[in-house]
Amino acid sequence: MVALVHKNVKHIWDVKDRRFCHPGLDTSNDWTKTFSMYFEYWVIPSECDPNKTLLENRMYTLSNYFEMACVAGPWSADTIFDGQLKSKYKNLCAACDNPAGCYSDDKYHGREGALLCLTEDVGDIAWVRLDDTLVHFKDEQVDKRNYNYLCPDGGTRPLEYDKPCVWLSKPWPVIVASSQIAEKVSRTMNLLKNATFGWETSVLQLMEGYHISPVSTENLETPEDYLRRFPGFMSANNRVTCRPSRRVQWCVASNLEERKCRWLREASVVYGVEPPISCIQEINRASCLDALRSRRADIFVARTEELLQARKKGLKPIIYALSNKKQELNRIAAVVKHDSKFRSLRDLEGAAKACFAGYESVGWNAFVSTMRNASAEKWGCQDTQAVAKFFKDSCVFGLTDQDRSELPANLYSLCKQGEKRDKRMHARRRDRSEREIRANTMCTDANGRHCTRPLNSHASLSRQCDTRCVNAL
Repeated sequence: MVALVHKNVKHIWDVKDRRFCHPGLDTSNDWTKTFSMYFEYWVIPSECDPNKTLLENRMYTLSNYFEMACVAGPWSADTIFDGQLKSKYKNLCAACDNPAGCYSDDKYHGREGALLCLTEDVGDIAWVRLDDTLVHFKDEQVDKRNYNYLCPDGGTRPLEYDKPCVWLSKPWPVIVASSQIAEKVSRTMNLLKNATFGWETSVLQLMEGYHISPVSTENLETPEDYLRRFPGFMSANNRVTCRPSRRVQWCVASNLEERKCRWLREASVVYGVEPPISCIQEINRASCLDALRSRRADIFVARTEELLQARKKGLKPIIYALSNKKQELNRIAAVVKHDSKFRSLRDLEGAAKACFAGYESVGWNAFVSTMRNASAEKWGCQDTQAVAKFFKDSCVFGLTDQDRSELPANLYSLCKQGEKRDKRMHARRRDRSEREIRANTMCTDANGRHCTRPLNSHASLSRQCDTRCVNAL
């Protein structure tokens, strides 16, 4: 990425109160938020008004710094909020071909549009890709003498010298392998170049159409050394927009969930997702709901059967998955033996023994809802009392000691035979979790902070601590 300026802009401090040409905030595989915001993060002091969202702080900063700009296309996926921001910060669309619209089809939107904005003398500064710049100036026969590269050191360099000042580069995707099998992987990839069918073509499709260019295995680079060859990339994701940094506290209830949360956090940083995610672990899922209620956590991925309990705690869903295909929907059924005398739900009343996967689980709630709709006022207000009255005996799995002290005894009267097995299962899970926690080695990350890393029995302690440490304490 390069910053192009008119020749009358001599230094980086001349940029303020000028006209800015920006490709747009909408992202794609090769145009992430990190690339979009890199120039302004380094040049413009960030605003951190706690009463504004991070996006509005960004637009407010741009609006105050530049006289006008063209930042066409969507600013937010929320069309209402997008319209509100564009009405509030109109000068960020004032340099567009259609300022009133500021849409994605604007003449000055996108990679080519930002260059046209500059070379048609609408703007003074453009944040663009170097390869697009070279093609544009050649195809449009633009006089290079009228433009300069703006350099990260604050100075400028004539465009006609063909020695660009690169602010940020994106590395090509690579295949990463351990040193023990790198040569074998390299030979395999060489064979794939001429593949026309079979599993080899499937591998090529996974490569997303990238051209395979094998490298020598004699002097292999580490991933970190490879990335350091690209200016600005290693530091691009380390910018803190506001201090103190805003974070989304994501509650998890197991070691596996915590690892998944860390993976998601690291991926979100690469794609410029803000605010960043912070993973906090509680002892169980019920504790996560309590953490949300007490504001120690912000979000939690709840199971369907936990929604009722969540609502009782004053919580609400902000997003949920919904299938468009009927065959993919979950179906709830009441199952009896093939030779059972029971033929309808009404036959179960007073005689049947029931088994539920959990209290207020999907099955429990489906049964209660069905019976309430069928029985109207006869069902009663207390679901637990109604279920206990409907069935002779039951086993509702997963009840705590507190639940049992509050619920009718016949809701768990059939569970006694399975209690010992259930306790053994929970004990095994607890022991496994404790072993996972103990199976960590202490390391120090690049900033000198102590942290833990899962112990790998196949690697030495020093080898593990050479790799990037996670889960800083």
